Amino acid sequence: MELANRKRVAAGLGLAVACALGACTAGAVWADPVTLTYLTDGSAGCLQTTNAFFKAFEQTHPDIKINVVVGGLDMGKYLMPGTALAGEHTPAELRSIAATLKP
Repeated sequence: MELANRKRVAAGLGLAVACALGACTAGAVWADPVTLTYLTDGSAGCLQTTNAFFKAFEQTHPDIKINVVVGGLDMGKYLMPGTALAGEHTPAELRSIAATLKP
């Protein structure tokens, strides 16, 4: 796996873990198990690493499930700081902005 891809995988896994651990510490807020979705491009190395990581994570944190979705990441460029989808938006704002963007 290229260095750039390894960095993206590490950053993505780190973000997912941070979100999941935030959900763990707020356990009193949620009575039901939490499910997080993680989007990956599906490259062989990335998918193997991602699945192994989240399998181990789910065994340690049985109330948190990770739904790994394989798909294109074409729109991810719009999530970078300074781009159209960066920052905080309501769901309605996101739908409106996303409708104007091209992959």
